[in-house]
Amino acid sequence: MTRNDYREADAQHRSYRAVVTWQQRISGSGCELLEEVIYKTIDPTESTTQYIDDLQPLIPGEVTEKALTNLKQCFLDQDQETLNLVSEMMVMAVTSSCS
Repeated sequence: MTRNDYREADAQHRSYRAVVTWQQRISGSGCELLEEVIYKTIDPTESTTQYIDDLQPLIPGEVTEKALTNLKQCFLDQDQETLNLVSEMMVMAVTSSCS
């Protein structure tokens, strides 16, 4: 492994830890389905294909699938700082609306 490979692996590990921490903080809000969808949307380790497969029962048609594919790709294109900020915002939004 090169030094760059180690940096990338470390960044992915930190990213995963941030998402897991967020999921732990939001769990128990009373909106389990919403929690799951948000978690999968923000999770940088979940591919677009897996995301669509996981949400398939909630997708009424092709237009929605395309929109969700684009949404997931937007999150995959973000840096870790942005994902952390979105995670913080989601914690506040979900816990205040589902409590």
